[in-house]
Order: sequence, then structure tokens, then C-alpha cells
Amino acid sequence: MKQFCLLFFLLLFFATSSHSANPDSLLTSLKSVSEDTNKVNILIELGKAYQQQNKFDKAIEYSEQAEKLAVKLNFSSGLARCCRNLGSIYIDNADYTRAMKFHSLALKNYLILGDKKGIANSYNNIGIVYRNQGDFENALENYRVSLKVRLELGDKKAIASSYNNIGNIYMDKGDYPKAVEAFLVALKINEELGDKKGLSNSYNNIGIIYKKQENYKKALENYLQSLKLREELGDEKLMADVYNNIGFIYVMQGDYEKALDSQLKALKVRLESNDKRGMSDSYGNIGTIYMYIADSAATTKSNAISMYDKALENHFKALAIRKEIETKLGQADSYNNIGTVYLKQNKLEMAYDFLIKALVIFEEIKYKDGIMETYTALSEVLDKKGEYKQSLYYYKLYSVMKDSLLNAESNKQIAEMNIRYDTERKDKELIKKDFEIGQQKAEAEKQQTQRKVFIVGFIFVLIVLCVIYYSYRQKMAANTILETKNDAISKQKREIEKKNNIITDSIEYAQNIQNAILPTEEEMQKCFVEYFIYYKPKDIVSGDFYWLHESKNAVLFAVVDCTGHGVPGAFMSVMGYNLLNDIVNANPESPAEILKELNVKILQNLRQNNQKTTAKYGMDLTLIALDKEKQHLKFAGAHHPLLIYRQNECFLLKGNRCSIGSVKKEESDFKNHHFELQKGDMIYLFSDGYVDQLGGPEGKKIFAQPFRDTLQSISGLEMQKQKKILDERFENWKANQSQTDDVLVVGIRI
Repeated sequence: MKQFCLLFFLLLFFATSSHSANPDSLLTSLKSVSEDTNKVNILIELGKAYQQQNKFDKAIEYSEQAEKLAVKLNFSSGLARCCRNLGSIYIDNADYTRAMKFHSLALKNYLILGDKKGIANSYNNIGIVYRNQGDFENALENYRVSLKVRLELGDKKAIASSYNNIGNIYMDKGDYPKAVEAFLVALKINEELGDKKGLSNSYNNIGIIYKKQENYKKALENYLQSLKLREELGDEKLMADVYNNIGFIYVMQGDYEKALDSQLKALKVRLESNDKRGMSDSYGNIGTIYMYIADSAATTKSNAISMYDKALENHFKALAIRKEIETKLGQADSYNNIGTVYLKQNKLEMAYDFLIKALVIFEEIKYKDGIMETYTALSEVLDKKGEYKQSLYYYKLYSVMKDSLLNAESNKQIAEMNIRYDTERKDKELIKKDFEIGQQKAEAEKQQTQRKVFIVGFIFVLIVLCVIYYSYRQKMAANTILETKNDAISKQKREIEKKNNIITDSIEYAQNIQNAILPTEEEMQKCFVEYFIYYKPKDIVSGDFYWLHESKNAVLFAVVDCTGHGVPGAFMSVMGYNLLNDIVNANPESPAEILKELNVKILQNLRQNNQKTTAKYGMDLTLIALDKEKQHLKFAGAHHPLLIYRQNECFLLKGNRCSIGSVKKEESDFKNHHFELQKGDMIYLFSDGYVDQLGGPEGKKIFAQPFRDTLQSISGLEMQKQKKILDERFENWKANQSQTDDVLVVGIRI
């Protein structure tokens, strides 16, 4: 009866308090239990309870006792749980070698038992260890196996967790579309389940993606949603992770006081819980904030020196912890941060040393973001040192990959030449030896017959030698000719590559100039609450551009398609952008007047009033003037229409059927169209690049009507979703065809 009561108590205890066990009550139960499986279960729960209190020594002590007793009793399921708990404890303690050992043992036992849930959890935990070690490929492989088993079990909560983990790996690898796809699957499942912890993880991860895309407004929205859920859960450790992320957003917004406050809140929680990985992240982020403070315009020179010193102090604290817990990605991040601070201090040699250490690790674990950051910093260091050739070398990852490929090819050629040389040398030695043997036989023979045979043999050998010698001379001559040709080809190849690099560098520099004149994200967000810009140049630079001007009465916005694409189109786009600015600075706000004036200036600047001019250059465009207060729109177009969608209704406003630069001054008469807007209306401005794209099964254009149907179907969706669908349909239609023209589509919601 006593044993029955004890068993009933244990079952009730584990069923009601597995997530918040009290070590004292468990210790009381331990005193009265026999050396059986019940004792193993109590010892396991004791280990978990102390782990939740961050008392890792006691957690390990009782978990190891449970493991030994489970082995003694041949209690397989208990042993699997012991190993799983020890693995989790060592992950929290950042001891990844031991964590891998015990999670692998847990997997082995669950496989023997055929426990699918345990198998899925073990693969997931092994994936966590690999990710913390910076081994993203192995982490992804284990997460996928875990997901496959969980899908078979239909465990939705666990499935959502797997998708979050898989998304994290794609994010680490720099594949943001796949990362977002996985996070959104997890978010949908967690919303169905009402799982606050899962939802908070999904919002936090999506926020990280937005941060990497430099969309800080969206990133902050997702972080705050995640923080709200974690505050409701009362999980301080998870709250610390969000404080850490929010701090970075404040840094990007220039609010260093709030950024530092968020990071200090995160650090406090992590110090109290002895979360070493989290502590290293906090110290690293605090160091970065001090560096930004030192760089800010408001900081005096003497104060900047102090801030850089504080930055280095925190980065070295982070590095020490990351070395202790053996996280490759963390160490590389610290080396990169320290090198960057030394660069700011103009300590170029020290900066170079730390950045090289970072680069070695980033390339080893194939962490794309880190590699790109380090190459940029190295390029700046070498530029300051005056080593411009090396600066360019580090600036382009492409060059490094190409050089490594060439080196591998050279090694292969050298190995092949060595083999040929050894073969020829051995052949000559064999021929010489055969000749000497034949000569000795001839001298030893006394008979006339043997002498004749010798003579015949000698003549034969001589002929063979002559043939070999002649072949050898021919081969040497052919090799000489081939080497001469190869040298000439190699020289031409190097010259062509050099010229291509110079041309590409120039065009890429022109791209930076072109991008610099376009409206910034901040300017767009100031004028439009919801919008998207789908911008896809055919070549590096583009003949399409968009233009924005805000006046007291209205917001002027245009999408412009200049004659040509690539470099000629880019020249036209820069001219068009500057002419539009000049025109509106003279205060006309009527779209029709602006187009009329733009036509005159294009004719004048390109001297196209001259009847002898054979080529005509100009542009097609859509220009709107939006009075946001009155919700009134004025539109004028040159060869381009404007589309407005209101629920399922489409309004097509047609522009003049002529291009800017093609109409004589006295004949230009562009017309204004007026439209009363309503909240929720969707406005689309676009060039003809999308509809003119060749592709599909018959290699034809997309054409206007299918494009309008696509806009109709997506007009009610969120902005980034619309942009994604437009891109997917464009790429699917284009398939293996080359891009026909520059593509620009802008959507604005009222």
C-alpha cells in the first residue's frame, strides 16, 4: 500500500509540475524512494529543476546520478532522458563537445526504443549544437531529419519549432528568401495553436530578417510584438534576446542612449542566469554602440578616444567568453569588431591582423554576411595604407575565388608535367640498358651467325634510336610552338580580363552614382505610408528611374523610362533627373506643365530641333501630383498610362501618345487628368520593361492585359507580398531568356 501511494504521488507530481519543479520537494521524495526507476525519474526532474535555476553544477550532479542508476537498472527510456537532459544542460553551459556527446547517446537510445518523438528531439538538439559551433550545413541536415519525423507524428508545435530553426540556418547562410519562407510557415502554425512562445520566436526571427535588409521600421515592429508576448510569458531570458535586437535598431536610428539602455537590460538578465553565449553577444553589442558614439558628430575628439577604448574593452570581454565556449562564429564576429575599432583609431596593422583572423573563420564556416563585412573593412585598411591593388583584391570576393581556381589549375598542370617527365626518363634508361645487354652478347659470341645477328640487331637498334631521336626533336619543336602559342593566349586573356575589370569597375561606380540620386527610403516613407518599388535593371546601370519632390501643396512622383538601357540609358536618366529638379525648382506643380517644359529642355540639350539629327533620344514617363490632404490626384503621361485599383474596379488614365523629346516645342500640349482618391486605392506607375519581356512557352511578350490582370489580383495584398509575386511571375515567364529591358514598377496605397 505504501509503494502504491508513493507511485501515485510521483505520477501526480510529474504530471502537474514538470515545468516548475521545486528542488526541495523533489529532494524530500528522493529520501523515501527505492533504487528503482522511480528514483531515476526523480533524479532527472531534480537535474531539470536546477537547470531552470541556472545551478549547472547541481543539475549535472543529479543528472549523472540518474544516468548511472538507469544504466545499472537497464532502464533504456530513462537513460535516453538522462542523456537528453545532460546535453541540454551542457548547451546552456556552452560546453558543446559534451553536449554533442550526450545528445548523440540520447539519439542512439531513442533509435533502439523506436521512440519517434525522442528521435526527432535528438536530431533537433544535435542541430542546435552544430549551429552554435558555426557548422551550418550539418545543423541544417539534422533540423531537416527532425522535421521529417515531426511531420510524420503530426506534432504541430514541434513542426513550427523545426521551421524556425531551419529559417535561422538559412538566415545565417544569407539566403533570406528561404529564411522568411520557413519563418512564415512557423508563424502560421503558431497562430493556429495560440502558442505565445512560438509566436514570439517567429516575430523575433522575422524582425532579424528585416534588420538585415535595413528595413528598421518593420524590424522594430516585429521585435516589439515579440517582446510583448515574452513579457506576458514572464521569460526574462527570452526578453533579453529581444532587448538585444531592439538595441541594434536604436543604434541604426542614431538613438544611442536607448540602444545602450536596451543592451544593459539584456546583459543584466544574462549575467544573473550565467548565459555565457548571451553575455558575449551583449558585450559585443555594447562595444559596437560605443564605437558608433565615438563616430557621431556630437562627440568631441577627447571623448571619442574614451569611447573607442570602451568599445575595445567590451569586444575583448566578448572574445574571451567566445573562446571559452568555443563558438567559431562568435570568435570571428569579435575579431571583425575589434579590427573595425582599430581601423577607426587608424591603428592599421592591428586592424589588419584581427580582420584576417575573422576572415579565416568566416570563410571556414561559409558565413556570407561576415565575409562581406570583413572584405569591406580590409579594403578600407589597405586603402588607407596606400596598398591600392590589395585593397581592390579584398574588395571583390570574385577575384579571390577566381585566383584560388587558377591556383588549383596550375597545381594540376605541374603534377601532370612531373608525371610526363618521369615517364620519359624511365623510357630512356630502359632503352640504354637494352642496348648495353645486346652489345655484351655480340662481343661474347664467337660464331659468324651470332656476329651477323649482332650486326643486324645493332642496325635495328640504331634505326630505332634514330626514330626515337627524330620523334623527340619533333616533340620538342611542337612543345616549343605550343608554349609560344599558350603564352600569347595567356597574355591576351590577361589583357582582356584587365580591360573587362576596368570597364566593370567603372560601370559599377556609375551605378553607385545613379543609385545616389534616387529618392532614399526615408524620403519615400515620409511621403507614402505604404509602397513598394520593384526595380530590376537589365544591365548594371539603368535607363529607368523614379523621381520624388515634395512641395507645400502636393507630392510629385514620376516613373521614367529613358531611351535605351545600360550606359546610354543611365546618361539619359541622370540628365532627366536633373532637368526635373530644375523645372520644379522654378515652382510649376502641374504635371502637364512640367512635361511640356521637360520636352523643351530635352530638345534643347540634345539639339533635336535640328532637322539634320538622325537619332532621337528622349523618355516616356508617368507623373502624378498627389494632394494627400484632399486625396486628389493629377496625372500627366508621355506614352505611359496610370492604373488605379479600387477593390475589384480598375481605372485606366491614359497619357499623351508621344514621348518627351519627340514633340516640337510648338506642338507639345500635354494634358492633365484629375482623379478623386479614396482610402485603400492602389496606384501603379511603371515602365514598359515588364510587359515587353520575352518568355513563356512561345517566347512572346507578357503584354499589357496579363500584366493588368496580375495587378488586379494582387492589389489587395501587403506591399512586399505584391513585390514578391511580381518578381516570381516575371522570373518564371523569362525562364532562360535574357532580360529584354530595364524593369520598374511602383505601387502606392492611399
